[in-house]
Formats: sequence, structure tokens, C-alpha cells
Amino acid sequence: SDDDYDSLADQTVSVTTTDDDTAGFTLSGTTASVSETGSTATFTVVLDSEPTGNVVFSLSSADTGETTVSPSELTFTSSNWDTPQSVTVTGVDDTASDGNQTTNVTVTVNDSSTADSLYDALADQAVAVTTADNDSAGVTVAASGGDTTVTEAGGTDTFTVVLNTQPSSDVIINVSSGDTGEATVPSTDLTFTSSNWDTPQTVTVTGINDDDIDGDQTTTLTVSVDDAASDDAYDGVANLTLDAITTDDDEAAPPTTTTTTTTTTTTPPEEGTVALAVAPGCSSVTISWAPATTVGLEAFVLVSKAPGAPGFAPFGGTLSTSDRTVTIGGLANGVHDFQILATFDGGVVLSGIVPATVFDCPPPTTTTTTTTTTTTTPPPPTTTTTTTTTTTPPTTTLPTPPTPTTTTTTPPPTTPPSTTTAPPSTTTTTTTTTTTTTTPPPTTTTSAPPATTSTTTSTTVVPEPDADTDDDGLSDSEEGALGTDPADPDTDGDGFTDGLEVGELGSDPLDANDPGVGSVEASGVESTEASGTTDDGGSFPTGGLIATVAGLAAAAGLALTGAGQRLWGRISQFFAGSIFGFLILGRRKNRCEHCGKRVTSQEGILVDEDDSYECSDNPDGDHHQLKQRNRRD
Repeated sequence: SDDDYDSLADQTVSVTTTDDDTAGFTLSGTTASVSETGSTATFTVVLDSEPTGNVVFSLSSADTGETTVSPSELTFTSSNWDTPQSVTVTGVDDTASDGNQTTNVTVTVNDSSTADSLYDALADQAVAVTTADNDSAGVTVAASGGDTTVTEAGGTDTFTVVLNTQPSSDVIINVSSGDTGEATVPSTDLTFTSSNWDTPQTVTVTGINDDDIDGDQTTTLTVSVDDAASDDAYDGVANLTLDAITTDDDEAAPPTTTTTTTTTTTTPPEEGTVALAVAPGCSSVTISWAPATTVGLEAFVLVSKAPGAPGFAPFGGTLSTSDRTVTIGGLANGVHDFQILATFDGGVVLSGIVPATVFDCPPPTTTTTTTTTTTTTPPPPTTTTTTTTTTTPPTTTLPTPPTPTTTTTTPPPTTPPSTTTAPPSTTTTTTTTTTTTTTPPPTTTTSAPPATTSTTTSTTVVPEPDADTDDDGLSDSEEGALGTDPADPDTDGDGFTDGLEVGELGSDPLDANDPGVGSVEASGVESTEASGTTDDGGSFPTGGLIATVAGLAAAAGLALTGAGQRLWGRISQFFAGSIFGFLILGRRKNRCEHCGKRVTSQEGILVDEDDSYECSDNPDGDHHQLKQRNRRD
């Protein structure tokens, strides 16, 4: 080694090996049978683990007048510890008619002669030896090795049967199995005569195979005297039984694992479009969208139309360029329509209108659990307000909603850079639970009572200021001052919301014949209505949506920025003359300028009530044209 390491001192590492062996010894059986004729039986003794020194056992009989044991001592060493040693017990004859006698032969560790101290503390074990009395009629049964064990593979074991006394006539012995599906014995009876009565006869037990994973099974074997065919002296001999154990060789099959692979393929939308998908749920919908490109993308605007609503309305504020999905909860039961607008640096691209049927949440069926809280406002004045509320968590199974529909609409020719988005091919239905938060009065002290089985929730409710029940842009207090219905967004039923008429059109929300000036005339198109025809026109409120989008832009912090001004200008220009704006916010009944028939727009084509686009009165063509109002100053 390197000379620099020669002076280093030695070091040691202590290693502890944990012993997994336990001191003990095992007997091959715990019972044996002999008779006063001097018959014998054997059992074996063996150690469970290798000893560090000699282990000596002493063997003794509790009654040597009935049974003797040999040898009286066994010695095991570290070499022969795992080799079983045999012990022989012998029946002793006496002249007493005392019947069968049971004697314990005890195996004890000889502490003084045993070198391995771990074996000193082991408890004694005993073998119960039955000595059959030969002075009275009787039968002796002895299992080979002390017990009877077979296997399902057809393994066998034996036991012997012998009479205790010489009969005056034949004795017939029957042997039977309590469960022939586990172990069988020969069907032939054993016959003992006055000549062979003291010669043991052997019975073979055979294990039976089955397919059940039932573990080791114990079968009772019965040895009985056929009274009708035997010496009368043996008629009173009781049946003898012994147990045969059949070991199970069946194992459980390994579990089968099935792997399912799901492949999802997403198809990109066509260039120049925005794809939209709607997944309805319990009083809610989950909306997903995507443009074909994000080049020049500035924002998204989501609009929706509730069942029975006069037109579309924006949802929330302006959505960012990274938004691709939104969940709307608290929706009424019925068909809702949705559309997404993508604004770019140069124009607006629209998706198609996608309907979705929303189901009401089913009533809950779970147990109601409530909590009691008392809210007290500290004096002055001292007031305690208690309101009882019971809340049941909805844990019921929802009905399966219809499959969402995806619609892609190609923008008009004036649309700027093409943008498309494909919705995910796999739509996940999401259930949204709406939680109403109640604001308690300021400066309150809350104390909770002890938990009880039936409780009550106490809450102080403060009404929200400036509530807008019908969501028409006017608060309930403002509608009260104007005389409009706070529960109806369009009090006069002219197709314009009360907020739109008051805030944008400058018209009377109580007069159905006063639509205001914020209609499609603002585009600069002038025409006159046909004389003799009464109609409220094909006017279309672009000002309301434009003002709404402007408000959303201001709420998003865009009002005073260049991006906000550009967004406002493009949306205003787009909705001023585009028929898509007409489709988004809803439409009213219009008449053809030439034939006076009521017409509606279907996929950008005006058709009459007969679903015909032809107009024989049009001097400039063969199709219907909208009747439009004169532009107001």
C-alpha cells in the first residue's frame, strides 16, 4: 500500500445477524391405542431448530400399570436435531375388568442435562395412550404414526382394528367415511374369529381429489360392530371414531387484469372559423371553443340566449386569448343558444350558434343534516335574528343529457385573417353547484351550541343592493321608478330589453310602438315602408350589444388603451352592417319590402312563412328583401 496509509489504525464494523429460528419440539401424534394383550404403538419426537448444545428429553408414563414407555430418555445434538426419534408405548395386562383406560405419556426437557438454555423453558407435551381392557368385550383402533393424513392426490394412510377379548363367535366390524368426497375406506367388512381375534387388521384410507379451494378437510371415520351378525358379547360395544385429514392441493387462479386504451383524435377547425362545443349538465353547461389561429387574436366574447329571451346577451366580461372553456351554472330548464366571437387585429370571427338542452337538477334524496348557529348583534341595540334553513346536499344520479352539438360557421368575405378552432373530440359533462353566500350583519358574535341529532341553522340575510332580477341592465329600484316590470326584461314586448331602450335607444320601455333610434337604420341604409302596411319594421338593435361590448372592454381595462379603441371600432363597424349581428342578438318579424310578406332569415337567406325565398314583386330580382325604416335624424 501507499506509505502514507501505513500508519492508519485498524477499524472494525459490528454486524448483528437476527436469528429467525425458534426453539421447540414436535410430536408426530398426541394419541395412541394399545391393549392389555401387550400390543404396542409408536410416536416420534424431533426438534424444530438446531441447538447450540445437546437437548435431553425424559419420557414417563402416568400409570405404568396400564402403559409403559420406551426409551425413557432421548438425546438430540446439533448433528441429529432434525432426525425424528421413535418412542414405543406398550399396553399392560391386568386382571381387573376396568374397561379401557387412558394414560398420559409425558415428554419433558431435562433441564439439568440440556446444554442449550433456550430449550429449558419449553413446556411439557403429552400423548394420551388408551389401553383396551381384555377382560371385557371391546375393540381397539390404532392409527399408524399417531394420526391419519392423506392428500387429494390419492395419498393413503392406515390404521388397525383388533378385538380386546376372544369371542365365542365371529365379530363383524364395519368401517365408514363421513365424507367420501374427501376420504374413502374399503367397503368390505372386517371379520374377527375366535382364532384371529388378537391379530390387528389394517384399514387403508385414501384421499379424494376435488377442484374446490377448500383448504385441509377433516373427515370422521367410524368403526362399528354389526350387532346382528356378531357375538352377543360385542353388541354393547360403542362405536369408535378417528379423524382423517385430507390436505388440499388446489390454488386460487391469479387475478386477470384488463387494460383498456382510449384514443382521442382532435380534428383542427377549417381555416377562418371558430369551433364551439356545448356540453349540458344539471342546470349548467360547459362550453369549449378554439380558433384556427391565434395570430392577431385579442379577445373572445361569449353571448347566450336563454329560453324565451328576446335576444342574445353577453356572458360575463371579455375573455382572454388563453381562455378555451367556461362553465355556466344556475341555468333554467330548456334550450339555450350559445355563440363565441373572436376579435382579431383587423376584424371579428363568429362561431355558429350551438343550442343545448339544460335539465333541472332532480330533488335530493339524502338525509338532511343541519347546524345551529345564533347570531347576535352587540348592543346598542341588542338584536337576535334567527332564520331556519335546511340544506340537503345533492347526491342523486343525474339524467344523461343529450350529446352536445358542434357548429362551425365561415365568416363573411370582409372577415380578417382566418381563424379556426376545433373543440375537443371528447366532451366531458361537468355538474356545477351554485352556492349562495349570505352576508351577515357587521360586528356579530357567534356561539355554537353542543352538537345534537336535530339542529337548525340561524342566519341573518342582508338583501343585495341594486339587484337586477330580470337581468335587463336596470336595477329593480330603477325599474320601480320608471314603472317597468322588474321581473320582465322586455316590459312592452317590443323585442327590445328595458335597459336597451332606456340606455341606448332612448325609447319608451312602456310603449311597444316606440323602438327608438338604435336600430339597423344606423347603418345608413334608407328606405320607405310600403303604404298601407303596418309593421314595426325589421329593425335590429346593434347599439345594445355594441354598448355592452364597450362596457366589457372598459371593465377589462381596455377603454383608454389603443387595443380597447381598436376593439370598439371593429365590433361597432362589424355589427352596424353584418347580418351575423342580426343572428346573434335575435330578430323580430320583418316584412318583404316588395310583397309585404313576413320573412325570417335562415342561414343568411330571407324566406317567407311558406319557406320560399322567391318574391314575384321584386323588380330587381326574384328574392325577398327586408323592408327598412327611414333613418331618423
